[in-house]
Amino acid sequence: MKLTRITFATAALVVLAGTAVKAQDLRWGLQLTVAKPSGDAGDSKRFDGKIGYGLGANCLIGLGGGHAIVPRLDYIMYKRSEGNVELKANVVSLGADYNYYVSGKANEGFYVAAGLGYSSAKWEITNPGSSYSESKGALYLQGGAGYMFTPNMGAAVTYQSVKYAFDAGDVTAPNIQASFIFRF
Repeated sequence: MKLTRITFATAALVVLAGTAVKAQDLRWGLQLTVAKPSGDAGDSKRFDGKIGYGLGANCLIGLGGGHAIVPRLDYIMYKRSEGNVELKANVVSLGADYNYYVSGKANEGFYVAAGLGYSSAKWEITNPGSSYSESKGALYLQGGAGYMFTPNMGAAVTYQSVKYAFDAGDVTAPNIQASFIFRF
């Protein structure tokens, strides 16, 4: 149900943003992501720094002069097994980044990015005879940089800061993400 609401909200955001700047550059994209958790999520009791994998969709909205807004929908899965105990986290994020391209043209060359959004995480712990599952959402901030090698391919590195307030206690879940970007 939450995924449906997030998907609907992303579609609405993209349509509204696209209508507002229909005379500007609009490029759809996908990305493949690896993410390394840190903070509480990356400690030895949780994911122990194990890499998470994900994918996402975005829409670059060029505003002229190297400025762009990029609404995004991302999914990342973290998983760790130790003996009979398995810990998983599925994270769905909806947000928007502001990108500034040094070249002065959106989607060309080196850029810096800053963004914010909403992240929903579902944590599951399973062991023989019992299981626990909880979902929480939180706002996140992120910043990073990237480089578009061609108008269709690029790479980015971002740092995302997020803190979830689970019933069992707060979990800080900052992470470093590296993404390979495909644009159409």
